[in-house]
Amino acid sequence: AKLTEVSWSQVPVPTIYQRGAVRVAETHRRGITLQQLKALSELVQQVLESIKVEDPNPSTDLGIITHDNCNLYHLNELFVLRLTAKEVCSFVELVMDAPQDPVWFVSHWWGTPWRDSLTMLSFHSQVHGLSEASPYWICTFANNQHNLEELNTSDLLDTPFVRAIMSSSCMGTVM
Repeated sequence: AKLTEVSWSQVPVPTIYQRGAVRVAETHRRGITLQQLKALSELVQQVLESIKVEDPNPSTDLGIITHDNCNLYHLNELFVLRLTAKEVCSFVELVMDAPQDPVWFVSHWWGTPWRDSLTMLSFHSQVHGLSEASPYWICTFANNQHNLEELNTSDLLDTPFVRAIMSSSCMGTVM
């Protein structure tokens, strides 16, 4: 199936993604925890094991998208945009109960396999003695992918990226 043809009726959507959004106006306060990332990864694996989805990108041509080769481009199109469509919000706003100030900022390439990114963040968390409830700021999940208007600013210091990095809770950047 093509990404646009995949129906959520084929896979049960966990209730956490259906409860409604917790609105956090300050994007830089929308960190996501390893617990939340791992829960999403479980859904990704469940979906991609039950539905054959073709890679729509002719430049990468991965063939069938699997849990091992799924990257943030796929994750955004197949999961983030679809799960947040009803609320028109960021992914983090679906799963948070209150603002989650970032402890670390994540700089990444969207083409990296998601599984590798999650493994790296788990390792980073372990090495730094962080709990799985420590928030990381990742643009894919913090920004409202339906409306990226706030990124259109002439002052770099006003972007959620810089505001997350410069927030008092942020200890550094993970690359």
